[in-house]
Amino acid sequence: MIPETIRKRLRELDRRRRVHEAAAGAGRWTALAVGTLAAAALADWLIDLWMDTPWGLRVGGLAAQGLVWVGAWAAWVGRPLLARRSWRDLALWAEDRFPEFGDRLITAVELNAPGARTEGMSAELLAAVTRQAEDLAARTDLRARLDRRPLRRGGVSAAAAAAFAAGAFLAAPETSRALLVRQFLGDRAIPRSVALEPVADRIVRPAGEEVVLQFRARGRLSWEGLRGWVRLESEGRPSETYAMSFESADPEGAVFSARIPPQTGRFVCRARLRDGRTRRPAELLYEPRPVVTRLEAALVLPEYCGRRPDGSRYEQARPRGDVAGP
Repeated sequence: MIPETIRKRLRELDRRRRVHEAAAGAGRWTALAVGTLAAAALADWLIDLWMDTPWGLRVGGLAAQGLVWVGAWAAWVGRPLLARRSWRDLALWAEDRFPEFGDRLITAVELNAPGARTEGMSAELLAAVTRQAEDLAARTDLRARLDRRPLRRGGVSAAAAAAFAAGAFLAAPETSRALLVRQFLGDRAIPRSVALEPVADRIVRPAGEEVVLQFRARGRLSWEGLRGWVRLESEGRPSETYAMSFESADPEGAVFSARIPPQTGRFVCRARLRDGRTRRPAELLYEPRPVVTRLEAALVLPEYCGRRPDGSRYEQARPRGDVAGP
């Protein structure tokens, strides 16, 4: 049987090796998790500039990130913690890094292992080699020559990821919090420098008449000189874009307007100003003007002309709509 002194030293070596590998993996995993989260948040931020990020995309992104995180954690942290090396592999590792053992350690491990073939070997010589290996193992800290470079690289990766996350939260705390909540499917709007909404959600105008669409903007900006655009979308027709300019300001923000030339039909109107956009569109509906197709008139005669048997007054039809007394 392998002496307890040697086994103790090899167990200490294996335990420290597994902790080092798992810690290095945890550092890499932290960098990976922060990186994938930042990439998904950036994609969400860019998509939200133009449209609401599709719910399916958000769910799929979170699921993909979860798979990557779990797989990387299992490979970089879980497996090193659970992977135990054999006594022989540990002894060979120690022999490679501590030449002073002179093959005594691996000899003591292999020839004292259960089932070792020692027929024809000198028992005294084997015992002497084993004692020498025990003495050297007792005086040697095998953990001292573990390669710490992966551990340092993992620490640097984790520190860089933490510094990046801290910098993002310090630079844009509200946006960072909103993006983080959204990555876990929370219902939070991404803050923008401009909040834009239609003054009227539904506008009805006669067909063929020019329309002025108005949108209210809120934010801490100088509004004069800013220009945006309004896009009109209608089913079965190409979208149209019109310039939107500053009209007036009040304590609640500013009003921007766009002149829409005469149109017909129904349109969905979306506006954009700097990085802000309308979260809910306005509806522009053109209705046909009333048209007179038939004119009917009747002259009700005065009482001195008599009454009908039912007591009502007599009437005279006027097909052309002209009114003249009898």
